[in-house]
Amino acid sequence: MAKPCVIFVELNIQNKFRYACDIIEKFYDNGLSVIVYTDDKKKADTLDRQLWVWKQETFIPHVFKENLISDSEEPVVVTNNADLGIESDALILFDPLPEQKLGQFNYIIDFAEVYDKTRVIHSRERFKKMRDSELFEMNFFKLGEFLSKYKFN
Repeated sequence: MAKPCVIFVELNIQNKFRYACDIIEKFYDNGLSVIVYTDDKKKADTLDRQLWVWKQETFIPHVFKENLISDSEEPVVVTNNADLGIESDALILFDPLPEQKLGQFNYIIDFAEVYDKTRVIHSRERFKKMRDSELFEMNFFKLGEFLSKYKFN
C-alpha cells in the first residue's frame, strides 16, 4: 500500500472556514469522500453553515458524524469526535490529530497558518514530525496552487 499523502496547505490570511469549503469542493468534484475534523462543536456548526452558503451556485451534500447512518451515506462528513471510525478517502484537519489516527486515509490535508506566529510554529512542528516518521508522503502547496493544479492519483 502506498503511503498516505499529507498535503500542508499554506493559509496567508485567517479565513480557514472559507478555504476548507474550497478544499472540500475539490475532493467532492473529484468523486472522493472526505471527513473534516475540528476539535469543537461550535467550529463544526460554523463549517456546516459555511458549506450551505459559501457559494450560491454550489451545494455539497454533507452530514455530521453523529447523524451518519452508513459510511457511504454522504460524501462529506463533519465531526468534532477524535475517534473518527469512518472509512473515507480523505481527512481534512481543521484542527490537528495525532498521526496514529491518520494512516487509514489516502489524503490528509493540514494547514500551515502563516498569518500567525504561534500557529506557523505549530504547523512546522507537525510537518516535521510527520516527515520524520517516514509514514507519509509529504507535500506543501499554496492554497491557489493546490486548488488549481493538484491532481489526485
